[in-house]
Amino acid sequence: MVSGEVTVVNESGLHLRPAGVLTQTSIKYKSNIYGVSWKMGR
Repeated sequence: MVSGEVTVVNESGLHLRPAGVLTQTSIKYKSNIYGVSWKMGR
């Protein structure tokens, strides 16, 4: 099993088109993708 962690550093987060590409790619494989969102210091 391969695992990894990705941090989106764009303050606006992951936009619609890149999120769609991620989703379409992930359905080709057995995968688990989790999203966590929070803002610190605001």
